[in-house]
Amino acid sequence: ELAQKLQEMEEGSVLLYLTMFEDGDKNTYTIQSAAQFLAASSNVPIFRMSIGGMGTGVMGGLMISYEESGRKAGELVRARMDGQNAADMPLVLDTPLHGVFDKDVLDAYHIPTWKLPVGSEILNQKLTFYELHRELCMVSSGVLFFLGILILVLWKSAARRKRIMNEDYLTG
Repeated sequence: ELAQKLQEMEEGSVLLYLTMFEDGDKNTYTIQSAAQFLAASSNVPIFRMSIGGMGTGVMGGLMISYEESGRKAGELVRARMDGQNAADMPLVLDTPLHGVFDKDVLDAYHIPTWKLPVGSEILNQKLTFYELHRELCMVSSGVLFFLGILILVLWKSAARRKRIMNEDYLTG
């Protein structure tokens, strides 16, 4: 029944996958298997607010940064252990988020990466030769530039020498 409803979603819709552990037929799902089921059954992008299910057809989204949340919690615990009064500690209301998106799914729905939030992590992104070998490209460019300048200097020097030799021969 759910698969049928997913297939009937209109173009331009999106699916927000929050959680799914059991369907109406009492089939149980892990996060990965639920994401695979949703991706296989729907024809619209699937957004998620947690990293689970990425790499199985979920497009991604702004996700809770568990690493950043843990860092902030650790700072508060350290401050408390260092003797700071809990009443004087700031109340943290913001949930740290970061964008995580799957390039393969973005491509399937023709969504360019420049439309994503700045600083988003892009999974399955094929790196260009330059991105893979940035240092080699920079050094090679520098060497080629230097060689080009050297060739220009030698060419001008040879032209000047030839002109001087012709003048000496003619006046000599």
